Amino acid sequence: MFVPLESTPSNPSSSMASTKEITIVCILFVVVIVFQVYVYLKLDDSEMTVEDVDKQRKEEERKRRNDLLMKALSAF
Repeated sequence: MFVPLESTPSNPSSSMASTKEITIVCILFVVVIVFQVYVYLKLDDSEMTVEDVDKQRKEEERKRRNDLLMKALSAF
């Protein structure tokens, strides 16, 4: 005759995430996305500087070879 009652938590919202927890998770999610965008842009800029450094190195090497060639020609 008696129907067993299911035990329910005294606070039904305790099993759900609070607004504060959801806010913290969202803020952390946004921080991670911003950091990833920053790193992507920073790496993209560094690739450009590597290309510039490579161009400068090739230019210096070409000038050095031209100087040696001019010295060799002036010796004759």
